[in-house]
Amino acid sequence: MPFWFLENLRRLQVEKSAIEQLGISAEWLVDTAWGIDGEGLYLDATICAHDCNYEVRMKYPTHFPYVPPGVRPRNDEERWSTHQYVNGTLCLEWGPDTWHPEITGAQVLQSAYTLLEIENPRGSQRQTADMEIRHAESRHFLTRGQEMRNATYGRFYVGSALRSHLLSLPDAVTGVIVFSLHRQSKSFLVVVQNIEVADGSTWKDPTLPGGVTELGSHIMLKRGLFYKTDLPAQTIARITTVDELLNILQMTREDMKGAEQDAFLGLLLLDADNTPHFLVLWDTRGNDLSHLALLMAETGAPVSRIPMNLKGLSERTVAIIGVGSAGSKIAIALARMGVTRFLLVDEDIFLPENVCRHELDWLNTGEHKVDAIAQRLSMIAAGIDVETSKLNLTGQESPTALNALTTKMGNYDLLIDATANAEVFSLLAGVARLYKKPMLWLEVYAGGIGGMVARSRPGRDPDAHSMRRIYAQYTAEHPFGDAAADSEDVRNYQMEDAQGSILAASDADVSVISAHATRLAVDTLLERNPSHFPYSMYLIGLERAWVFEAAFSTIPIATAHLLDPEIRPEVDVALLPETIGFLTRIFEEANKALETGGQA
Repeated sequence: MPFWFLENLRRLQVEKSAIEQLGISAEWLVDTAWGIDGEGLYLDATICAHDCNYEVRMKYPTHFPYVPPGVRPRNDEERWSTHQYVNGTLCLEWGPDTWHPEITGAQVLQSAYTLLEIENPRGSQRQTADMEIRHAESRHFLTRGQEMRNATYGRFYVGSALRSHLLSLPDAVTGVIVFSLHRQSKSFLVVVQNIEVADGSTWKDPTLPGGVTELGSHIMLKRGLFYKTDLPAQTIARITTVDELLNILQMTREDMKGAEQDAFLGLLLLDADNTPHFLVLWDTRGNDLSHLALLMAETGAPVSRIPMNLKGLSERTVAIIGVGSAGSKIAIALARMGVTRFLLVDEDIFLPENVCRHELDWLNTGEHKVDAIAQRLSMIAAGIDVETSKLNLTGQESPTALNALTTKMGNYDLLIDATANAEVFSLLAGVARLYKKPMLWLEVYAGGIGGMVARSRPGRDPDAHSMRRIYAQYTAEHPFGDAAADSEDVRNYQMEDAQGSILAASDADVSVISAHATRLAVDTLLERNPSHFPYSMYLIGLERAWVFEAAFSTIPIATAHLLDPEIRPEVDVALLPETIGFLTRIFEEANKALETGGQA
């Protein structure tokens, strides 16, 4: 471990000199003595304030002068101030949030004296009851995370919708709540789902994602009781038993049976300032109550932080074919950006070897990818609706089932091919053309050197098959490596080199290309005009290889010249009567079948 005072002798001299000068000029600093222990350099001293002596130790940290020294009582058991951390260190004017390397330990000691001079902690012990105890003004603002560091037992979340509803309820109202109990890594979370008040009306939180409201391996649904009181917050905070609660509310245990809970009871109380409190009775046969830490949405905070220019995505629908490494990332990203309706198509099962590039993790082993991703999506936002299909689009399947699925695809606003499979691409390109829907596809290149993203929009881009031919022509004209390798080689994100080593793309590589594809998808869904993307096909480089001169180089491929007016086949007038007659007979027979209940 490096010692700053050995490596920076000049700064050590500055510290010694500053403290010596302080000892000469300040009568309140006496008995200074330098020392060293296994943690580094320290200074013991006595600070005199209001005729009281405070023995302190100032410890210089390893990374001084870039980190401030700390001052604390030499007796670890002593508590002098409300401005004192759990470990005993005084919270002073100079801390990590105000520190800069030019400040000296002498200034830190001066700050400690100022605190003790203002608060006079030992003198206050001799004060009479009618004398005011002074407290130093706090400069501190603790983040929510800092405040809840020690709240590991349980937490109660109050969102904007619940907060507004609680404020709207009349005084002294009572009712029953349904809440979910979520097991987390270091704690558990309580989320109120419904509130049913005494008059029979029920409120349901509309902002909760669907996955939060369903039973699962980490979610339990419970019933509890709700009381809107006129009690001060301090009174509720002091309640530790059911007997105390019943006495304060002037109730009996019989009044608590409305929750119909055998072994667990949650109690939601509103105090006189309409601040919610959540108390837990772990065993209804017992008496001890536990208070959960309150985690409340900021007043006036937006329910959603999705940028305004993405709001239209909530009205768009997306079909993603292939929810492997790329497709899973695109689905999750689109949901976070506002898309709420998905169709996911993939017949594959998730295995541990997929973890290295996928949105899922080891605990999803054995699940169909579409089911697991659908569950992930259901936890992102309220109103997310996911349809899934496990059909193999190019495998041995029922033609009727395949036809039904491709018909369903035609109802979605955007088709995304995340399979990098030529046969699937051809099928989806046909579906997109038939239903006049935009289509997007992507590929990640071997070894993570880069990838390709492209889209075809009806009327604005050539059809997907035509764009694919341009791409194939480009890769043929720019062979990968020294030899004119098959263009498919560079486009296979997991291939072998000449020595047989696998050149797989990493999670970061797949994430970059998937993110570009997602941005292109958003531009397509919102039908931006002009588009943020002047081209509809891009090669994106992640390192200096193949056609890429450097990492992050982007190569657009022009395709607009292929956009020709659609040529409709001429109708053979001579065949019209025969064709019309044929179709008429078919429709008439179908109509009779409907009238006779299916008996043609």
